[in-house]
Amino acid sequence: MAVLLHTALFLVALTLVFFIVYMIHYASIQSSVRAQSRCLRAKMMYTADGQYTVKAVDDGGKDLYRLDYDMTAKQVKHECACPKGDVINHFEKVKYHDLKTNTEREISDMMCGCDAAYDAVGQDIFYEGHPGLVRYMQNGDASFFTSDINGIALKQPTAVLRNVPTQYAVTAYTADKAPTYSVTYDAKTLQSGRGDVEPYRVSCACPIGNNAVTYDVKVYDKSAQTTTVSKTCKCASTDQPNAYKGTAGLVDFMSNGAASFFNSIKQSA
Repeated sequence: MAVLLHTALFLVALTLVFFIVYMIHYASIQSSVRAQSRCLRAKMMYTADGQYTVKAVDDGGKDLYRLDYDMTAKQVKHECACPKGDVINHFEKVKYHDLKTNTEREISDMMCGCDAAYDAVGQDIFYEGHPGLVRYMQNGDASFFTSDINGIALKQPTAVLRNVPTQYAVTAYTADKAPTYSVTYDAKTLQSGRGDVEPYRVSCACPIGNNAVTYDVKVYDKSAQTTTVSKTCKCASTDQPNAYKGTAGLVDFMSNGAASFFNSIKQSA
């Protein structure tokens, strides 16, 4: 009888020791996975304490600006994210969702002091961050703020998403590779074919100076015609442009007048 009791106690002790060793091993594996898993780290970053982030970048990956959503406090903070400098950038029509009123709002002109003219170099804008916010920025899908916020969004992968550009731009340069002006086209206006709104915007991009320089700018207007408009800028140099950089189709248009780019935008609607 005593032998059976000792045997039973030994088996119980052995089982307990095995269970403790297994739990220590399991905890060690989980700790390693948490430390090394890029997806898990990204998820924790985008959902930590009810904080969600979306960031605008150019097609070279340079940060432009960011929006931070605090779901607990129902606040949205917008801030410049470009490398700081003395060049004033104007990021127009930056939309955000007002958490207190559950409505879409817009920052008409977000000014940032950057190290370069990211708003006038012919680069397309993309978005990175939480998938729900990326969808909202790229196509207005606000489900993140309704059903997604109750759990669906947190289960989705947090891989970086990029959007289809809503604007296309081209910048004109002098022989010394100095920017002069830029032309930005709104894709939605081009696709809709609205005859009451110009699809383009011409902006000065030259280094600021005391010379009043007038540029003759080739544009594709609301009547679907190629025409020329004048833009006067205060520049350091009076040199006229002879080269272009930006969206490939717009570079062709500025260089040789080929309007096939605009036709392709309309057909993609």
